[in-house]
Amino acid sequence: MRLPIDTKHVQCDRCGKKLAIGGLRLQTVTEGEAEVRYFACPYCGAKFHAGTTDERQRALYAQRKQWQKKLEVGLQKGFTKKTIQRYRREMNKADQEAKGRREELAALGESILNGETREA
Repeated sequence: MRLPIDTKHVQCDRCGKKLAIGGLRLQTVTEGEAEVRYFACPYCGAKFHAGTTDERQRALYAQRKQWQKKLEVGLQKGFTKKTIQRYRREMNKADQEAKGRREELAALGESILNGETREA
């Protein structure tokens, strides 16, 4: 889907119809550990990848959230600088690993949406 300057609408790459973003429903398909989130054009059914996660990626997101909460509490309660730095380091570590996996997961998600079988 193309995102024009009008941020309330997108244009389907397959059929060219203009679609209201608010009217698009995020859908999910699961294959093995992979969860693929996508939007489908209501006119032609073309699927557009929004994101893919697996168990490890979801665990990394949960870890990041956990470290972020600890960091917020630590800042509010005046924890030591060393503790705050450790929380930030751990949060960034989870972020970096998740970021490094996104391209591979995106390719996996695209192949699942295209009906390609994946190797075990």
